[in-house]
Amino acid sequence: MSFHLDTGYSTRGPAPRSGHQPCLVALPDPARDTGHGALLALAVGLAERPNPTESAYEALTALNNSYYAAPHDWGLKHALNESFTAADRAVRSGSSSPRAAALTALVLRGRRWAVAHAGHTRVWLMRGQRIKLLTRDHIEPRPLRGREVINACGLGEAVTTDLACDELQENDVFALTSEGVHEALDSATILACLLPDIPAQSMAETLTQKALAAGGRGLVSACVARIEQLPAETEADLDQGVAALPVVPPPQLGDTIDGFRVLDFIHKSSQYRLYKAVDQESGETVALKFPNPRFGDDPAFAERFLHEEWIGKRVTSDHLIPILALKQGRRTALYSVLAHREGENLAHRLARKQTLALDEVVSLGRQLLAALDQLHSQGVIHRDIRPKNLLFDKRPARLYLLGLGSSQAARPLEAERDTGDAGSRINYLAPEVLAGGEPTVPSDIYSAGVTLYRLLSGRYPYGKLASATRSEAGEFTPPSRHRPDTPPWLDEALTRACARDPAARFRSAAEFAEALDAPRATAPAHPGASAPLSTRAEWRPWEILSILAVVAGLLIYLVLTLKR
Repeated sequence: MSFHLDTGYSTRGPAPRSGHQPCLVALPDPARDTGHGALLALAVGLAERPNPTESAYEALTALNNSYYAAPHDWGLKHALNESFTAADRAVRSGSSSPRAAALTALVLRGRRWAVAHAGHTRVWLMRGQRIKLLTRDHIEPRPLRGREVINACGLGEAVTTDLACDELQENDVFALTSEGVHEALDSATILACLLPDIPAQSMAETLTQKALAAGGRGLVSACVARIEQLPAETEADLDQGVAALPVVPPPQLGDTIDGFRVLDFIHKSSQYRLYKAVDQESGETVALKFPNPRFGDDPAFAERFLHEEWIGKRVTSDHLIPILALKQGRRTALYSVLAHREGENLAHRLARKQTLALDEVVSLGRQLLAALDQLHSQGVIHRDIRPKNLLFDKRPARLYLLGLGSSQAARPLEAERDTGDAGSRINYLAPEVLAGGEPTVPSDIYSAGVTLYRLLSGRYPYGKLASATRSEAGEFTPPSRHRPDTPPWLDEALTRACARDPAARFRSAAEFAEALDAPRATAPAHPGASAPLSTRAEWRPWEILSILAVVAGLLIYLVLTLKR
């Protein structure tokens, strides 16, 4: 049984754009409750930064999407911390201008509450006719400038999230307030507005009305929730996190785990094992991904493993394999369930064919960059783009980007072992990442460029690196030197993508994709015309010999005919 909850919110002051409310109230659907509980949040864009309303809206949207995509096995604090990071990235990536937004979130899950906070918005708890402030303002005084917010989404190098968690009680009343409310009203007045016997909507409206009457300035917003009834207590500790799920030995063919019957083995790496299985509840064919049991005593590895599941649920793309949601309580061990896709790993395809056809490389490149563009739009840096993490399904001619477990999860290069890829991971990493810098959009662009270069030529643009400590490589070799049929526009695109200087690369995956679309953009526009994917750089020797042989044959035929 889920808890009974009454909620309401009110905003007064500058009229927000349509759909851009500063308050978020997300309540679970009882028929499809995944165990995440209710999420209430309040975001306020910093007025001194550009587009404050849009900044707040994007922070709320990213928070909501990220939290409800988080594996249920994560603890409340961990899920909120990751979701605030996602909100921070969304505010940063949404515009070239330096935007920022204060963000406060309250999660009510089971018999516990959790608060995450960054900025000058607040959360209050009224319990037993007493009020308690659950957050602290991230504000410091500044000479000649009054006070200044020092921590918020989009502000500084990264957001720092204050986190708190505790038990719920029936009749608890929570209130999230903007500065326009709590600067105008003292705690005693706020307490007087939070009465357990009136609707939450009335409490929220009373708070904003009194704040406006008391001289509240700017955005005057309040969001209120009252706990009417808690669910029965269970043995599950909802804040235990990933430790609640054991790492078990990978299954044998024919085994059944949690209603999934294992049919076949698909893939093995140093980190995980992948199996084909059938869901006996739905009859659907799925893929089960089990972590290597030798990492069973490493909590950080379990978090990284579930991180891939979280990213997969957040980002929707035709080129990412969907992560399937499970009913709460079904999973009894640490593994992920994915949609099943047939295909060949591009590292195997490259080893088998040495190089790929020009048109195929361009097609794969467009699909890879489409997936990257969607990841980057959600603030996700992949960090590990290479042929080993690309799966190609020939029937729909579709590419799938794998390896999301590395996304935004800091770990040393030594934590991975090369497992047979045609070239180790270090050869695909940007020079600034090899030097110890943080992965970024330009470093993903570099890795994508090296991947396409290798698929086209079978080589690396700067030669093969011997170790991760060797950051200096040889001089760049244009792909046309290895592959003479490479057209000039593709030569130029890969040269730019693989530039040592991040500033010289494409600014985005979409811009890189546009460079690959250059031949189509300049193709004839008459009906039935099709844009060529390649432009001949020079004739191959065997083609020249074939043409000469045909011409010689024609000349001999003419001479013999004339002699008659």
